Amino acid sequence: MIAIVIIGGSLVGLSALVGLVVMLLWNWIMPYLFGLPTVSFWMAWGILFLIGCLFNGMRYACKK
Repeated sequence: MIAIVIIGGSLVGLSALVGLVVMLLWNWIMPYLFGLPTVSFWMAWGILFLIGCLFNGMRYACKK
């Protein structure tokens, strides 16, 4: 039971860290290159979720 809690906490922490990295990189690069607005943490996490859905969906759709 404790292992499940540790693994679940690690996944949440890793997800938060990746979302933070995406947010920082987006806010550092995209407004200057393309004039796009900055994003919040939750918007960055949503971008990651959308990209994951799109690319994982393509991988499964292309298998025969």
